[in-house]
Amino acid sequence: MKHLSFPDLEREHVMEAEGALCARLASFFSFTGHALYFPAGHAPDGPQLLSAERKLLLPLRHRERLLGVLMLHGVRVRELRPLMPHLPAIADLCLDTLAGLQAMRSDPATGLAAESTLLSRMEEAGERVRNHLQDAGADAVEPVPLHRLCMGLVLVRVGNGPAIARKAGHAVACDYLRALAGACREGLPTDVTAARVGRWEFAFLLSTDSRGVCHALAANVLARMEKVSPPSGQDACLCAGHALYPQDMQGGELPLAMFEQVRLCLDRARLAVDVAGHAAGLGAPNRIMPFVRILQDGGLVLETLPLGRVRISLGRQAKAREGMRFAVLDGTNGEGARSKGEVVLLRVSDTESVAEILHLADAACLPEVGDRLALMAQPSAAAPEVRMPSSRSGAQGGGSAVQAGSAEACAPDAGEACGHGEFLKAFARKAESASRFTLALLRLDSADAPPDGEGGHPSLPAALEAWRAACAGRPLPLAGRYGSNSLIFFHSDEEADALSPLYAEICSALAGKGISCAVGLAGYPFLRYRKAEMPDCALKALEYALLLPEPHVGVCNSLALNISADRRYSLGDIFGAVEEYKLALLADKGNAMAWNSLGVCMATLKRRHEARRHFLEALRCRPDTPTVVQICYNLGAVCQSLDERRAAARYFRQCVRLCPEHQFAHIRLGQLCELGGRRAEARRFYEKAAAIEDAHPQAPSVARRHLARVAARQRRGGEARELLHEALARNPHDADAMLLLAEIYLENNEDPAIAELLAGKSAALRDRPEAWHTLARALRALDRDEEARQAETRAVLS
Repeated sequence: MKHLSFPDLEREHVMEAEGALCARLASFFSFTGHALYFPAGHAPDGPQLLSAERKLLLPLRHRERLLGVLMLHGVRVRELRPLMPHLPAIADLCLDTLAGLQAMRSDPATGLAAESTLLSRMEEAGERVRNHLQDAGADAVEPVPLHRLCMGLVLVRVGNGPAIARKAGHAVACDYLRALAGACREGLPTDVTAARVGRWEFAFLLSTDSRGVCHALAANVLARMEKVSPPSGQDACLCAGHALYPQDMQGGELPLAMFEQVRLCLDRARLAVDVAGHAAGLGAPNRIMPFVRILQDGGLVLETLPLGRVRISLGRQAKAREGMRFAVLDGTNGEGARSKGEVVLLRVSDTESVAEILHLADAACLPEVGDRLALMAQPSAAAPEVRMPSSRSGAQGGGSAVQAGSAEACAPDAGEACGHGEFLKAFARKAESASRFTLALLRLDSADAPPDGEGGHPSLPAALEAWRAACAGRPLPLAGRYGSNSLIFFHSDEEADALSPLYAEICSALAGKGISCAVGLAGYPFLRYRKAEMPDCALKALEYALLLPEPHVGVCNSLALNISADRRYSLGDIFGAVEEYKLALLADKGNAMAWNSLGVCMATLKRRHEARRHFLEALRCRPDTPTVVQICYNLGAVCQSLDERRAAARYFRQCVRLCPEHQFAHIRLGQLCELGGRRAEARRFYEKAAAIEDAHPQAPSVARRHLARVAARQRRGGEARELLHEALARNPHDADAMLLLAEIYLENNEDPAIAELLAGKSAALRDRPEAWHTLARALRALDRDEEARQAETRAVLS
């Protein structure tokens, strides 16, 4: 069997590891700065010491190949002179170390990145996302919505890989894997990291905000892999799944350590592949599954149970939650699948759930194993009365018939909780005749204890007892189960605000027993919401309550709608967020956060004049100082985009006056000075921003990129190059730094292949004409005229 040896170091490897290389050289002699050059022709044969300038030119040769020239600034001449004869060996030793590190980061069988390397890069990208999410001004060039600050992970699996290894042998299977890896690597965008994860899986990490981009990459990779013939004439079962960060994470997971988060993201991509593989096994035409679609239409019925219940394939890992409703479709593939009825989740575990049948389209047609599930967005109205014929009782899964409208399904005793389906029917009847009512949704912390043997949270009886004690002396409202860890209550003719003290007392009583809970209250009438939408309003209030201090009791009001709209915006649903922000303002015109967020949405939609009006309205609400800082920054950014420089500078200066450590306001002021031709003043602002950045060494360095641009325009190329390398060391995906560095390489007649690599990565990360024009220049320098013409065409189209 042939073993794949790791290839020699390439120039891009040296560029990526420049910081590590200089750190190793610093153990032999001292210097204050460095810059990497890639001369196209005349390079020094050996180290050259420029004593007057205190500089050292050190050629980087590895296995008789020149990889580049490293210029080291601020060297100590007396210290360095005795080492001059040994510098080639020192450089070769350091490069050997880099080659060993590169081999450790690679999978020896395929040459792709190892799983540990992929996870490390995901952690770095995740930290950058987290830094952006924590700072509203994270992008100093254009205000970018949160949903664009993310990464995509595509996972491709050879489903029958173990069978191939058994039939053809492990040596042949290894050769097949190597061929698949080569097919994956061919034509892969330069900004995509390809890795081998697990025995028969390949992962692809890319910077994108689009599930469509992930889907297209998965389809492209599958098409290339299908061209590789499996051994022994077997058919390869290929499937793919993909997940996005942070869109596919849940709010409670974002504070976790990045080590945990990236592995959760990988688990979710694997779960998507599992679903895609299962669907492919059933003959489905689509072998690519996004994680977000698993909950929407990736569920399957696994088993029918007694008492009108079914076991389904959706669990907490797929973001399933108690109370979610699904339409049951027959297991046939195609658009004409027949609806069998509706189920609601009662008990959710990690990988599967138990659901109760709410109603059936045909009482004689029960859900069967293999039936598909589709998430229903709206709460169901009262289900029609369904009586099952006794001849079918126990015929499927040994279950008894669902008799939702029968005499046996009687109302519960006062103070007891009915089932979820019964509550929905009773709620629809009572709400129809009520002109005013409140729904209260009480959720127990599912982390407190595992579910009991009957499928409910063990603290539910204690919660009901606390509720009955608090309601002593007043009529008990209708109570119902809302999944395995929640209770829902219907209070007729009562206001939500008036009930807040009652439920605060209940939460405090449960907290005294060591039980964590939260309550969301939604009162009708409220704005334009219909009665049937009140359960969804109670869920919005519950999300708000979870963010409040104890006792966690929240009312569906302007702030609750604001939080719900923020969640929509973070998921990329800008128009849905706009509608909900407007509803929040309809409930409270003094909600400064809603005005500010609405302005951000308008700026994202390029409706800048409207955005400015909304930001000014936010200022009129006289919010607290941190909110004023954010609003002033947003106003300055909008004015700058409208080319109103004087107004923009006024708002940015106000932002700096209130918050001197606001680095992006300093950068914006530097940009305005640079546009006005005041480069020295711009440099001072950028240096202030860089000093603020240095307090967080792991964060990306945007200021250094701007300092490099000023230095390049002042014809200080060495300083610009050094600043750009520092910026890329702190953020390897800085598209602007890559583009500026590529331009410097081309202007200095250095290796155009490195310029092509940098410009190509920049264009892939940020599609804009400047990147494609620079890429075309580099390609023409390499005599690749046809590719240069294609790049120029892309520049016109972008």
